[in-house]
Amino acid sequence: MDSNLASLPSAAARAPGAGLVLVVGATGALGRPAVWPLRERRVAVRALSRHPGQATDPEHPIDLFRTKHRIEQALLASGLDAMILRPAAFMEHHVHYFDGAAVLATGKANLIGPGTKRRNFVAGADLAQFAVRALLDDPPPFRTLDIGEHDHAGNLEVATHYAREAGIAARASHLPVGVARAMSALVAPLHPCMARILHRLSLPDDAIDERFDGAAALEQRFGVPLKRLDAFIHERVAEHLARGADGR
Repeated sequence: MDSNLASLPSAAARAPGAGLVLVVGATGALGRPAVWPLRERRVAVRALSRHPGQATDPEHPIDLFRTKHRIEQALLASGLDAMILRPAAFMEHHVHYFDGAAVLATGKANLIGPGTKRRNFVAGADLAQFAVRALLDDPPPFRTLDIGEHDHAGNLEVATHYAREAGIAARASHLPVGVARAMSALVAPLHPCMARILHRLSLPDDAIDERFDGAAALEQRFGVPLKRLDAFIHERVAEHLARGADGR
């Protein structure tokens, strides 16, 4: 990772007088930054911080967020005109694919731990609107931006909401946190991403603050209506029921 971060200033120097879009993510293994030309200024966008403010903490209990902190620091020191997006958990993954999809497919959610940790989410389409503004607005509209929506929910609450929308009984299985913690250590050498998920979900509910209280201010500042959690779930359930009605 350090060699990749060290390449940021040289990436900027290779494009004198040209614009730059630099997209950097840290979701496990960190690849070499990808660079594209854009207009007349340098722009660096990182849209995978995975929760407002968390990448700014060098002492975060999860190693991924400590890596994100180092990426942000490298971007800010690189000489690039870096605009950093820090979204909450993506609804498409952390609400639907990791939770609601199982409820719709099998009638039961499969949760790690009690599933009571309340956290914030954001729709990918909403995040994309802020990324476009970062790339095209002149002057740039922000240096760093925390992004989330209005609602907070735990995984069990999300599963219950899906069941209620689908008109089925809410059911859930719970992997004990002790088992999750042991499994995290066992699978880490082979699957660090899965190990990280197991470790994170085995932490106490108050170990990491995943709230976001700035949704109303974001909507007012940028004129972007943010997708609400109940609207997102309603849409996913409606799509599922429509596929069933079509025999697919």
